[in-house]
Amino acid sequence: MNRDLVEEALAAVGRGDGETADRCFARIRAEGDPETEYAVALIGAEYRLLSDDQCAEWVRLAAEGGLADACHDMGDRCLGGYGVPASDAEAFRWYSEAGSKGDIDARAMTGIMMRRGRGCPRDPEKAFSVLKEAAPHSTAEAMYQLGQMYERGEGTFKDYREAFRWYYEAAKLKHPRAQTAVGNMYHDGKGTEKDTAKAERWLRSQPAKAMSAPSSGWPSCT
Repeated sequence: MNRDLVEEALAAVGRGDGETADRCFARIRAEGDPETEYAVALIGAEYRLLSDDQCAEWVRLAAEGGLADACHDMGDRCLGGYGVPASDAEAFRWYSEAGSKGDIDARAMTGIMMRRGRGCPRDPEKAFSVLKEAAPHSTAEAMYQLGQMYERGEGTFKDYREAFRWYYEAAKLKHPRAQTAVGNMYHDGKGTEKDTAKAERWLRSQPAKAMSAPSSGWPSCT
């Protein structure tokens, strides 16, 4: 990565030297190094030197160059409409690309989107397969959604013990809806022993509003 060139370009932006900035940016594009292109977006955003649209363009260049982090970033941007038009289909495409390069969180996101049919055909069996593989190494949201699939029998047979297991793993990571699910399962004795005291503790662990609110940035499957 040519960090010196990135810093020179962004310093020129900061002092209003458009000629130098344009020359440096042209060199970065000509060199075509995805890590350098992505650094322009990250540093430009951090110091508020570039607009969302400008950052998105540099992220896109890096993603097209094959950088997994940039592919994931493009997925986030397309899902939320940050600097690019919101598009579930484009988000799914970029998450899939990042997942194919070893980004496990992006891989989990494709499973969540397949579960809902967002940006792709709805496919519970494939979604379950992807989440079963990715969730143990991914985010609390992925674990929670895997728990839901076990509890509801989506793409697999109902298995309350497995549902409780994954809700519990997500709950330990402070996922509000997972904490609620754990409390409910303790209360009902579903997938675990009935334990009113534990149920009350888990159900009190989050405010009522938080218990029902979907996690920001992830497609909800409630």
